[in-house]
Amino acid sequence: MKYISKLLDEEFLQAEFPDIKVETHVSLPSTQDNLKLKLDKLNQPVLCLAEQQTAGRGRGLNRKWASPFATNIYLSTLYFSPKKLQELEGLSLVLGLSIVKTIKALGIEAKIKWPNDVFCHDKKIAGVLSEAFNNKEKGAKVIIGIGLNVNMDQNQEIDQVWTSLKNESGQYFDRNLIVVNLMKNLMLYFKKFEKDGIAPFLKDWQEHDYLYDKTVSFEAGNQPITGQVKGIDEKGRLLLLLDNHQTISISAGEATLRK
Repeated sequence: MKYISKLLDEEFLQAEFPDIKVETHVSLPSTQDNLKLKLDKLNQPVLCLAEQQTAGRGRGLNRKWASPFATNIYLSTLYFSPKKLQELEGLSLVLGLSIVKTIKALGIEAKIKWPNDVFCHDKKIAGVLSEAFNNKEKGAKVIIGIGLNVNMDQNQEIDQVWTSLKNESGQYFDRNLIVVNLMKNLMLYFKKFEKDGIAPFLKDWQEHDYLYDKTVSFEAGNQPITGQVKGIDEKGRLLLLLDNHQTISISAGEATLRK
């Protein structure tokens, strides 16, 4: 019988990524906040993982990210980019596509909901949060946080429809192996984005666009904006076709699906 680790294996992961400082924790309030608190002192790439988060968060609406112990992947990683902050526009979309690639390699169909939530069969399975900061030396420090539901099969705390790799495939996964593949895809996509921008990923986005042709709404002050999604532009902004046939671009916000 093949051995499957139920806990994160720091020694194994460090051997896989010798150029990155790997740290695993039994519990943290948030892997993202853990790196942010010591950001000024960090001078090399870091991969921070936790078996459990007590204050993990999703993007938008101050949502909490459910984090049962030794069940899913909760990670944040620090990269040093030569790019300026304004040159990193659209990065979170590309990072979401790297998660899609990781999931599809397991034989599970996945799509991305703008800007960076990943869905399987209309159920959320993962999310990514990227935050960029000026680097005193040069360029930017980028912290990328990812939550991926791996072996969770039930959870009453989540207030939205969700799924996991286990629910989609019917099998249990060694999270260490998922982390390795996820990080390799993440680094591959990040480096390509740094070199060529978002343009090489537009076709990939079109093929995995969860919202395309769907009607969504955004809160804009006291007046919601409703329209039909028509993909993204060359800067990663969402294209929305309004009822008056005008197409507008949206750079931030959370899209709510309308029936």
